[in-house]
Amino acid sequence: ILRNRFPFVEAPDMTAIDSALLRLQEQAALSTIDCSLTPIGSMLARLPVDVSIGKMLIFACIFQYVNPILIMASALSIQSPFLSFLQCDPETITRRRPMMSTHGDPFTLLNVFDEWIYVKSDGQVTRTWCKRRGVEEQRLYDITKLRRQFQDILRDYNLEIDYQQVKRRTTLEKREHWKKKQQLKDLRSEHDKESKQRKFLKLEDSSITNTMNDDHGENNLTKEVMKTTDKIRDIEFRLINDLSTLKDMSTDSQNYRSKDINMLKLILCSGLYPQVAIADEFNNYKRDCDQFFHTKTKQFVVLHPTCVFTYDPDNLLPPTSAKTTTSSNNKKQVFSNRHELLVYV
Repeated sequence: ILRNRFPFVEAPDMTAIDSALLRLQEQAALSTIDCSLTPIGSMLARLPVDVSIGKMLIFACIFQYVNPILIMASALSIQSPFLSFLQCDPETITRRRPMMSTHGDPFTLLNVFDEWIYVKSDGQVTRTWCKRRGVEEQRLYDITKLRRQFQDILRDYNLEIDYQQVKRRTTLEKREHWKKKQQLKDLRSEHDKESKQRKFLKLEDSSITNTMNDDHGENNLTKEVMKTTDKIRDIEFRLINDLSTLKDMSTDSQNYRSKDINMLKLILCSGLYPQVAIADEFNNYKRDCDQFFHTKTKQFVVLHPTCVFTYDPDNLLPPTSAKTTTSSNNKKQVFSNRHELLVYV
């Protein structure tokens, strides 16, 4: 129906068109009968975002879970903030474990972001906090920027029906805002000067100190530059975002009940479907590191090294109270109907 409507010099590849149409039909954005836009498809067509992300945002507005979904959708849109080369470091995993959620990576990322907001609001050094937990802080700043972009999109298209309101600044807050702007300008100027300075190699006591053995692998010059960079990021963050509001929202998300978590899972799955993985039937006889899963398009895939289920694969096992069904062909063969399904990006 649509494949011949491209009056270009070179028409798109027909395989790519068919694949795109199939994906939109699987997302219920197009009708399977005549490829016309469905109601949800008409709403998605207005949003300048990926179909999966747009679907999450729309359902988040309908069910009034805008804030957590904004953070989760932003986190799923960028590279994982967890540093893969620290995945086997026991101290890093121990520090990160309180934030790990048995419900999956999106909830773990939400916990990490909320905890980062708490640390930042308390005035602590967030870069040190992130390093000790194997988290790349720049990714958290990226989540903040994407979150704001998604929120602005919802407001521009009158889709946000959450309770959030833009607060007017008081005279004192305006004065503080202006001071931060001036401080940011001075820091950027200082940072530019430091970057342009010629760097010299210093030899002390006829020996060269290995910087990898230095604290966090940084020499003094690098530390100074990183401190200035951290200050710039922090001030930019505080100029754009209301930290107290973010902290209040983080507190709300920490108080979610089982019903709220199930609704968040439903919203996430609505956007990620049909990207579903099912466990291999012989996983029970394999080591945790040899677990395989099967998707619609690929067989024998494995979990990502930084996935929360990589550290706790027992969470994927069916509950002990799971009901079982007997095969009609072989009554001795009993199957559980409570296996966990994984949804992936």
